[in-house]
Amino acid sequence: MPVRFLLDEHVSPRVASGLKRAGIDAVTAIDAGLAGSDDDALLAAAWALGRVVVTYNTADFAPLLAARNAAGALGPGIVFVSAKTLPPDRVGPLVKSLAGLAGRAGKGEMDLSCGVFLEKE
Repeated sequence: MPVRFLLDEHVSPRVASGLKRAGIDAVTAIDAGLAGSDDDALLAAAWALGRVVVTYNTADFAPLLAARNAAGALGPGIVFVSAKTLPPDRVGPLVKSLAGLAGRAGKGEMDLSCGVFLEKE
């Protein structure tokens, strides 16, 4: 099943554009009408839309994901990105890494539902 991403507001919209050029369904929080939403609302909306959240905000999203998973509410997942490994201004490497992850997840080689930390390709 193809992976569909929703990019948190801190992720450049150029990442969504690059993913779309690679044939991957990606929207920004702004595109999805979620600009200014708190993190829990963004996560709930993304999951309701069947989208994996991509965020640099591990501090806030990790506890939200843990609480949902503990309650048995598994969703499409979250991709946590480290600014040290993939800085926000390095759009190309981020697109490449997300595309690689989407390919592996789409083939069933990995499960994003419990969250994953994005590795640099």
